[in-house]
Amino acid sequence: MDVGTVFAESWEAFRKQFRFLALFALSLFILGSLLALLLTGSALLGLSGLSYADLAAGGGANVLSASLSAAGLAGWGLSSLLLILLAPWLAGAGAAAGILVTQKQKKVLRPWTPYAVAWANYPALFALSIVLGITLWIGYWAFVLPGIILSTLLALSSYVVIGERVTMLEALTTSWNLGIAHFSTILVTGLALVLIGWLIALTAGLVPVVGQYLLVLVSVFASVTLAVVYKHATK
Repeated sequence: MDVGTVFAESWEAFRKQFRFLALFALSLFILGSLLALLLTGSALLGLSGLSYADLAAGGGANVLSASLSAAGLAGWGLSSLLLILLAPWLAGAGAAAGILVTQKQKKVLRPWTPYAVAWANYPALFALSIVLGITLWIGYWAFVLPGIILSTLLALSSYVVIGERVTMLEALTTSWNLGIAHFSTILVTGLALVLIGWLIALTAGLVPVVGQYLLVLVSVFASVTLAVVYKHATK
């Protein structure tokens, strides 16, 4: 399995299922925008309360500012919790979309299908997100190189969960073994995807809304590419 073959097969699958993937990317973009709006709005509400306390005088103003700050902080906390709970589901949906388009499908794929597949595996995906988050944070905090190595070895974890419907520990073990066996391919593929995303961010990504949607679409293509790697690695 070489990187050229991986990208050629990924592009073919992406092209054939472009309508499905474009609609799925649009749904991810909308959900992500709503979450960002909730987080930003809550934070601004809290900050406005604090600023109002500095500028206004009188007990009534202080009570109002305290209420605004409390509401903002509570909203920010709830939004952050919602993000923590939804992130594994959305990431799993991306992996599911990649796996679905790299398999032979007799039925027409719908934009909501990846979400249903990810939801069926949510417990394992949630546990996986916590373990990966802590592990990769430690790896990148210690030194960059350990983080890159761990990211490469565990890159296929969510695909193992979706493809084989296994537990978090089984997914980590399988991904680790696959990562060791195909380390160079996964590493080079991952670096190439990061470079593509970086180039898009520097060009089309600067265009409001459209550019941001294109970045989401590129992330969906990355999911398809890693799904192709997973398919070949498990043959």
